[in-house]
Amino acid sequence: MKLVSGAQLIQVISSEAPLGRAMLGKYEGDEVWIQVAPIRQQFEVLRVN
Repeated sequence: MKLVSGAQLIQVISSEAPLGRAMLGKYEGDEVWIQVAPIRQQFEVLRVN
């Protein structure tokens, strides 16, 4: 789900989604890796609210 707050676009990720599960307990600046089919993807936590 995507939300707009003022001029900012916010991506909401469920804690039950693969990326959401991988992000649980992470902090700003942490890196998160998930495997989606044959592809391994890396994400960086930019902000936690």
